[in-house]
Amino acid sequence: MDNLVRDQKINKTSALEDVEKLKKLYYDPEEPASFGGVKRLSEASGFKKTRVRKFLSGEDPYTLHFPVRYKFQRRKTIAYGVNELWQSDILDLQKISRFNRGHRYIITIIDVMSRYLRAYPIKDKRAGTIAKIFRKVFKEVNDVVRISKARKVFRKGYLPGWTEETFVVYKRYPTNPPTYVLQDLSGKEIAGRFYAEELQKIDKSDNDLWAIEKIIRTKGRGASRQLFVKWVGFDDSFNSWIKPEWLKT
Repeated sequence: MDNLVRDQKINKTSALEDVEKLKKLYYDPEEPASFGGVKRLSEASGFKKTRVRKFLSGEDPYTLHFPVRYKFQRRKTIAYGVNELWQSDILDLQKISRFNRGHRYIITIIDVMSRYLRAYPIKDKRAGTIAKIFRKVFKEVNDVVRISKARKVFRKGYLPGWTEETFVVYKRYPTNPPTYVLQDLSGKEIAGRFYAEELQKIDKSDNDLWAIEKIIRTKGRGASRQLFVKWVGFDDSFNSWIKPEWLKT
């Protein structure tokens, strides 16, 4: 037992001495192997590369500045449908911008499945410029929109040119011209696709005022009183209970 304990102490002492030697060689600027790699430090110390590599893996100057690999095998890019996955990049054309009315870059956006490509020339690549292009491209998926009543499905003879009911842009298809799939505010998909000209982007959220067509019935009394209402432009599936104090005249 005494011999075993003695051997463990010797091994531990030896390991500490090895570390101190490696630190001296690695951190001393006067040493040829200072702040070097595995090979140089292994040759200077006489230790095997595996021992040196283990030491360096615990030293911040080495791990923080370890060369970054940019080219390596990656997972396959798989798109399961049109408009399911887009990829984008920027072409740098600064050297010939004088021939292109000052446009220095081109933003490219490609649909992985259909290979449909879009290209937009820009004069700079500031965040605002890039964001403006993407807002234009997406026609704001998730935008709240109104549908033109010129569309046969919604043509009901109302005086306004747009539906009272609002919808959300759910999908965008890169057809020529682009078409859009909509959902109502309950998440139900609207049959068919729509052109951009048949849609109008609006700025409206759940916290805005919505017109009530009629109060269907009431329940409760006093502070617990509620109104069951029908909303203008929405079918009966959207009828809901509200508090009287929510009404604005």
